[in-house]
Amino acid sequence: MIRTVSNGWTRYGATAAAVTMVMAAAACSSSGVIGVTTSLNLDLNTVSAAQALKDAVQAGIARQSVRIHTVATQPNASFTQDGPQRTDRFQQDLTTATTTAGKHIQSETRGDGNSVYMDDPTIPAADRHGKTWVKLDLTHPPSASSTDPTLATLGQLASLYQRADPRQGALVNLAIPDLHRVGVETKDGRQALHIAGTVTPDTMPKVPPAGSGLTQDYLDYFRQRMQTLDITKSSIDVWIGADGLEIEYIDTQSGSDGDTVSDSTLSQWGVPVSVVAPPADDTYVVPGGDQHA
Repeated sequence: MIRTVSNGWTRYGATAAAVTMVMAAAACSSSGVIGVTTSLNLDLNTVSAAQALKDAVQAGIARQSVRIHTVATQPNASFTQDGPQRTDRFQQDLTTATTTAGKHIQSETRGDGNSVYMDDPTIPAADRHGKTWVKLDLTHPPSASSTDPTLATLGQLASLYQRADPRQGALVNLAIPDLHRVGVETKDGRQALHIAGTVTPDTMPKVPPAGSGLTQDYLDYFRQRMQTLDITKSSIDVWIGADGLEIEYIDTQSGSDGDTVSDSTLSQWGVPVSVVAPPADDTYVVPGGDQHA
């Protein structure tokens, strides 16, 4: 579930101001084996951790959308992200407030299909060409290896949006080798199954668990992201209600720069998601390829 908000075991959402949120983005739906149901009634006292997570994928995609509120902390920054987003395909309208070095910055990200719109003050005004909004066309993004620093950064961001997948992003948690039940607890005023697990690049399995619906391509991609981002350990805590819907998701990632902890609460399942493109005359369209910004 997105829910993450970091670069490893995550969920649905994304922002330019905090790239660690992007791996939670939903860029497409996958062809996993998980079917879609409209309602579930889990026996929280007996269901296994793996089955509960698979059922949560079913329930979440059946509802099609959710509002996610995330509070994340890093060694030198913190940020809060909130907004509705689709669980079955890439569509979102998210607001992010970032605090770093005593400075407070608010940004907005709107995404739908192959278009990502960003109102992000951290993008230099010169690179926005006097516009408020910047648009990334995911069908023709800037090169991540561009000689232009701004284009290279936006190209890296675009590649994360292109690869993020709501269903696979949730199923990848099934690759955690010590995934286990913690117990039935009260969360947000109702009974919920608490599931936890930890994985490292060395303990991550080479192939997806049988019957999980996780693809080899996505598992390899997440392994590569952990190595690239120097994530030495990733741990999750997730609470799932008897209806199969996730209530809260905590993701803790450790690396050489310290820990990143993101705490996401999920609510308003089925909330309408409406993405309105900003005015064209106030939007700078980032050129694709290796052109200068």
